[in-house]
Amino acid sequence: MQQYLKKDWIILFFFAFIFTIIYIIYYPPISGIEDEIGFINQAILWTHQKITLDSPFLDGKFLGDIGEHNGHFVFIRNPLKSVTLLPFIWIKQLDGMFYSSLLIHLVLTVLCGLILLHFAISPLYAIFLLLHPTLSLYSRTVMADTLAAALLLGGLFFTIKSKKYGPFLSGMLIGLASLARNHAAFALVFFSIFYFYFNLAKIDFKKGLICFSSGLCFILLAILYNFILFQSPFGLVDNVGTFHVSFFKENIGLYALALALIWPGMVIAPFFKFNKYTPLISSIALFYLLFLLFYYYHDSSNNFFKNLIIGPRLLQIALPFWCLSFILVLNRFLVKWKYFKPGLIFTATILLFANFMLFKFHDQHLRELIEYKEIISNEIPENSVILSTKTLIKLFGIPKDDTQNYAWSYFTFSAKNLDYLYDELFTKSFYFAILLKEANAFKIKCMNEFANRHRLRLIKQYKHLYIFKNPHPIQRS
Repeated sequence: MQQYLKKDWIILFFFAFIFTIIYIIYYPPISGIEDEIGFINQAILWTHQKITLDSPFLDGKFLGDIGEHNGHFVFIRNPLKSVTLLPFIWIKQLDGMFYSSLLIHLVLTVLCGLILLHFAISPLYAIFLLLHPTLSLYSRTVMADTLAAALLLGGLFFTIKSKKYGPFLSGMLIGLASLARNHAAFALVFFSIFYFYFNLAKIDFKKGLICFSSGLCFILLAILYNFILFQSPFGLVDNVGTFHVSFFKENIGLYALALALIWPGMVIAPFFKFNKYTPLISSIALFYLLFLLFYYYHDSSNNFFKNLIIGPRLLQIALPFWCLSFILVLNRFLVKWKYFKPGLIFTATILLFANFMLFKFHDQHLRELIEYKEIISNEIPENSVILSTKTLIKLFGIPKDDTQNYAWSYFTFSAKNLDYLYDELFTKSFYFAILLKEANAFKIKCMNEFANRHRLRLIKQYKHLYIFKNPHPIQRS
């Protein structure tokens, strides 16, 4: 094991350092996902000693990703990720909060290396986690999935490394993970079962109960938080989405391809057993895959390769366990190959370049969003009423000093005529602004039909951004 303690760690840290340099070069200039707005604004709200609002405005500034519940405006996002953002708000460095996600990604990598070292496997294999395109791409976002993943992987680390305190520490980290993503709580069952039975040849009630109890304390804390905010143990369950067998066919194709092609063969890795810990690793990996196969949503794109990267976004909570399974299988084949280390270094170099290109393309996307935001700011006067979708509203959702403030109304694309939803709006002078992710024929048709019905005038079009103005407010009698 000693031969891995210096050279392999130095090489791994070197690649992590280069990864960090690339990250800084293409540091995210704006938040591009609606969920990010919720986590950030939730933290901002807390710094004002509030957890609810009476309107979607704070100090006169609009807060995005906020919803109404029992006459108050609340955020539905899990709290733990917002906690990690508080230091950046306190020191008034909102633009620096992406570094919290970079740090979590690097911690994931180190944890993976430490676990591999315990298995007498080179920690250099952790490059497959560091440079996994899904994990590296979303390290450029302010999301909670990798935070939950890091806590679960930390739970595995303490399970492996500490016989005395492992049950307590692993249970505690899993419970904390449930404060980042609710479904992380399911992992507590598998860890507790492992301590009950798989860890020893006999049933160990004490360790199993310690693990379960320590995790349950934090899960109960999450339930208490939901009761305070939503008067419900599981939050606003109608916002969770739906599970149904009808989603299985599409999901199995997406996840199977992503798991089989990004790291070739990874999809079958959890079915191999190498030591007493692999059943725990495999059960976490497979459970969350099965869990998501029946879920209604996954990120998608018209581009096949982009789809492979963004499609498994929700699986990030278990992707480190998939990567560990893959590494264990790969090492079985390479362990006796005398060129395995040069082979890993060469592979890491290629993957690092691929991540460089990935970051570059993502940076171009984010800078395009900035262009759209600037066009809206130049074309539409501040405090105007704008009818739009969340795709555009998120760009103005964080109350920064350099962000124009508008009164937003939500537009819904539908084949049906839903104009009655906007009756109040038609009495005002308003703007109709739509930003499409791509040239979607159905949405363009809905947009044009709405504009034509109400004689809205197109005042600006740039790529997939359309801005209309309503010059004829309806006068109420």
